[in-house]
Amino acid sequence: MTTAIYTRTAFDNDAAHRTQRNACTDLATRIGATATHLYAATGSSRLALDKLRTDAAAGEFDSLIVASHDRLSRSAPAFVELLDDLNAAGVAVYVAESGDDPIGAASPTASLLALVAAESGASHRLSRKD
Repeated sequence: MTTAIYTRTAFDNDAAHRTQRNACTDLATRIGATATHLYAATGSSRLALDKLRTDAAAGEFDSLIVASHDRLSRSAPAFVELLDDLNAAGVAVYVAESGDDPIGAASPTASLLALVAAESGASHRLSRKD
């Protein structure tokens, strides 16, 4: 299985990207995936996420690993849209903080829980002003 890793931080913070990347790499090892693509975003820029979407649609990898749900999006509609796009491309989405099973279409309950986690993570992070 080939996988992409996506990290995102609110501010330019190499240590935070590294921490997220390490969590994702650990999960990749546990699930037997090889990380072939690395995407990193900072702030509100979505260039890396747009590139990830394009590469996913082109079939360049078959799974995506993020450290936490809210790294993909802090907006519920955007989160669902991204999951739909990735599912349509045949990309399984894994969240390092949530265990070794993918989220998405194969598990509607897991998708709902992921959405709730993304929303609560966004609220928590916004209150901390990370």
